Amino acid sequence: MNIKSITLSLFSFLFLSINAVAAGAEKSSTSAPTSKFANPFYGSLRVAIRSSSEGGTKTIAIKSAGTSRFGVKNSHPIGDELTAIYRFEWGLASNFSISDGSVRLAFVGIQGEDFGDLRLGRDWSGSYNFVGSKLDIFSSTPASTYDDFAYGDDKGHARLGSAVHYRNKLGEQLKLQISAQLGGDNKPDGVSSWVLGGEYQLSKNTNIGAYYSLAEGGKTSTDREQIGLSLSLKPASDLNITVASFSQIYAGEANEDFHAFDVAAVLNLPEFGKGVSLRGVYGMLNYDQISPKNNYKQLQIGLRKQLENYRLYAWFNTTKTETQANKNEFTIGARYDF
Repeated sequence: MNIKSITLSLFSFLFLSINAVAAGAEKSSTSAPTSKFANPFYGSLRVAIRSSSEGGTKTIAIKSAGTSRFGVKNSHPIGDELTAIYRFEWGLASNFSISDGSVRLAFVGIQGEDFGDLRLGRDWSGSYNFVGSKLDIFSSTPASTYDDFAYGDDKGHARLGSAVHYRNKLGEQLKLQISAQLGGDNKPDGVSSWVLGGEYQLSKNTNIGAYYSLAEGGKTSTDREQIGLSLSLKPASDLNITVASFSQIYAGEANEDFHAFDVAAVLNLPEFGKGVSLRGVYGMLNYDQISPKNNYKQLQIGLRKQLENYRLYAWFNTTKTETQANKNEFTIGARYDF
């Protein structure tokens, strides 16, 4: 039995155990336990009109801005100190159908105040939780360099599948998470990738985030390491700023290393109404040797209006590369969360 089979068996056993324990707890209690999520079903519908121009070519289209999604999640107390949890989330195509390879999140786990949080399956890693999420201020389209290289199990492991995830707090100021992916084409009999991330609260308005990831190359490719750092500040009550830097290093001279830098800011504008904010992200990515023509700089600015479960927004994005014409995009869109 290989690692993937063992992982799948463990995943199934834990899921069945959660339901069995939860059912037993309900039968033994005089009143039904309260779930953390009263309604297990949730989703997010997102649509936008986007106008693009690049090198004299102009296009306009109605498309999904980010990925619309649908999911189910719930939790059940097991004893006085632990809670069993599960969550499954799928991305939706433009016609709102669920297609193959659209699984965004899929995990079962156990969490507790002292125990921490243990999850098996596909979930966000410390790469996203402590660094990438600080730049994800548009939640509608890739806007930072982190978005370009951090998604997919073969990239930066923002979400890591077929993995064990564990997170906990050390005191009131330090959070840590480790994620280990089991199996995979490059190392089917062991840990093929792992991510270590953390966040430290320097003060009430200052946080430092960091992650380190390693993907085993196996016999067909080379090992790949990534490191990311972020500094999040709140210099005023309505202003949040994050500065982040990333580097990727391959083992071997024939592979492409890169370094990236991002600055993101959110300015709330209560004088224009509740839920109104001005947002911006500036990023640049530089390759070391093979593909300097792919170096780019990117700026995205926009306005958002949040209305209960509804969101309206408009943003402008411009991208400049070393050798190609500038690409400009203007988008207006809406989002409904349920």
